[in-house]
Amino acid sequence: MAIPMSGTALVTGAASGIGREVVLTLARGGIGALALADVNGSGLSITEQLALQIAPKAQVRKFMVDIGNKEQVDDMLTWIVSNFGRLNYDLPIEEYDRICNVNARGTLLCMQAEIKAMLQQEPVQTLPYKTAHPPERGTIVNLASLAGVGGISQMGPYVASKHAVVGITRTAALEYARKGIRVNAICPAQISTPMITATLQGRGIDTNEKESAAYHANVAAKIPAGRYGYAEEVADVCVFLASGHSTFINGVTLNVDGGVMAATSFYQPVDDN
Repeated sequence: MAIPMSGTALVTGAASGIGREVVLTLARGGIGALALADVNGSGLSITEQLALQIAPKAQVRKFMVDIGNKEQVDDMLTWIVSNFGRLNYDLPIEEYDRICNVNARGTLLCMQAEIKAMLQQEPVQTLPYKTAHPPERGTIVNLASLAGVGGISQMGPYVASKHAVVGITRTAALEYARKGIRVNAICPAQISTPMITATLQGRGIDTNEKESAAYHANVAAKIPAGRYGYAEEVADVCVFLASGHSTFINGVTLNVDGGVMAATSFYQPVDDN
């Protein structure tokens, strides 16, 4: 999917998985400048190389940043605005680790710095044929989860953190809607990324090949689509929400779930043993 994109985009969690796919989707759309942030330096380098193969003329800058650290986030945004001129899109796609520090506090810190930068820049038309539409200062797309719109047994901290992301998103959307800034969130279901094994281990699930295959088959059977999602499918939605093709979409939490939330069969009872 190649949605035409211009200007500058910041992608956090860009070293792998969904974050990397978002970067590559932006590159295919012709983005002018990319800021890639993560704590995984080697993964960032791979993402940078792949992006430049697709868009060799794009300006790309890597940032080794812990988004739970306010000083690092502020320094990163200062560099982006000073060197790239403005920040049009923020797509924080942190992987499912460091739970609340990344999911809730990190999202809030990034949004505060990004919105501050966006408010200081002039609004621009997002697409040349939308001349009658109000120009925008910028857009933000946060990564929540189906855990942000429901509950999952034995995952209390993660569920709480994703509910916080949804609340932060909706509040910011209301506060800045008339200032030319849109804020939305996506809520993926099970997505095939390198972090799945780590997530299973964190829940005490055996990750040897046989047990892991059985677990994944059982989960996939509960998804109406009959399979896990792919990172690029989430990336397509992220870029659409950030683009000029979604200028009247604001404050939404969009499920990317293969139909899970259309059903009621995904309930996980607590094991009393």
